[in-house]
Amino acid sequence: MVGEIIKTEDDNGKISRYAQILDISIDSSEDTNYDLVLDVRFQTLTSFFKNKEGKILLYLSISFVESTQEIYVADFKLKGNTGSWLMNNSLEAMANTLLRGKLMKKMQFDFKPLIDEKILELNMKMDEPYEVYKGINLFGKIENFSVKKILPKPLNVLVLVKVTANAVVDVEEISFEDSAPDEIPGVV
Repeated sequence: MVGEIIKTEDDNGKISRYAQILDISIDSSEDTNYDLVLDVRFQTLTSFFKNKEGKILLYLSISFVESTQEIYVADFKLKGNTGSWLMNNSLEAMANTLLRGKLMKKMQFDFKPLIDEKILELNMKMDEPYEVYKGINLFGKIENFSVKKILPKPLNVLVLVKVTANAVVDVEEISFEDSAPDEIPGVV
């Protein structure tokens, strides 16, 4: 998103440019009503606030629809953090009125095409025995892979998946001397 221009287009095709994103970072939200917070640094492009740098915090509540494999922003809140009361209120008003629909539409992601592409790629690798660890080969076919749930956590995001496959694990050799037990897959 760095470099992207935040803009709107009216019915006549006239484009209004508001800001350009300079930097963006993501963290867990301290506000319990939201899962994540985006810290966005930007430069204004409007004639009134021309070339001023500012920062906003965009709080996001994330939802996931298992049947369609889509993740989307169910709700958001924007807080201006620019050092200017007028600019903060203008940003918040603009985001909550003019841009709300556009932002909500852009803040969704369909996992299905990505999953389908990766399944094809993995199945091609698994046509022949595929070494997943020294002396351990895997081959077969993944029938289905779906995301079951997405859980935003303070330091990471957990993604629970369900995989249906017909596969064979061919163990040619297991060496316990070369690895510590915590380095061998499946050994706790």
